[in-house]
Amino acid sequence: MKAVAQRITGLYFAGVLILMVVLGACSLRPANSTPSADVPTDTSTSPNDDPGSVVSITQVPPPDDAVRAYLNAWNEFDYEAMYNMLTTLSRDAISLEAFSNRYLEVEQQVVMTGIDFEILQDLISPTRSQVAYRVTFNSSVVGDIEVNTQMDLSLENGQWRVVWDDTIIMPELANGNRLSLETIWPTRGIIYDRNGATLAADSRSVALFIIPS
Repeated sequence: MKAVAQRITGLYFAGVLILMVVLGACSLRPANSTPSADVPTDTSTSPNDDPGSVVSITQVPPPDDAVRAYLNAWNEFDYEAMYNMLTTLSRDAISLEAFSNRYLEVEQQVVMTGIDFEILQDLISPTRSQVAYRVTFNSSVVGDIEVNTQMDLSLENGQWRVVWDDTIIMPELANGNRLSLETIWPTRGIIYDRNGATLAADSRSVALFIIPS
């Protein structure tokens, strides 16, 4: 009976020793060891080694479209629509009234009936762009006036916005220059006869009319 008890005790300690060796092997696996085939591994990488980060690419609209929309609104004399296309900083720098008056002044001086335009080229960076274009002022007095200029744009909330200054109208308006049209009517020369008497000359005339009522 004593021999049986000693045998059972020996088996017990042998089992405990085997269990401790197995647990030790599991907890002390070297960091650079190859994991078991039964353990799934994630070999994907991401920026900053953060498995939760996602890289996405957002396409911005062509800046030419914003320039065309702005110039089309100008051709329709829609100053409010043009003003709403400006950047936040540009709207802070000039009021809608002052903005509209600036365009009105130019249109009145040129006697403008509309504009034609042509996009020439553009330069694009992630948040800024510059578009060169040719604008033709259609004037009912002096004919067409053709001007080459450019427009700067800034990306705000995924949309191109106009960085406004006077050169968008024409480069000559930089630094506060003004545009004016001066009309000079030529006078008719005096006509004399052979004796020196005046046949035709400028003179003041008065017209009278009566309204029966």
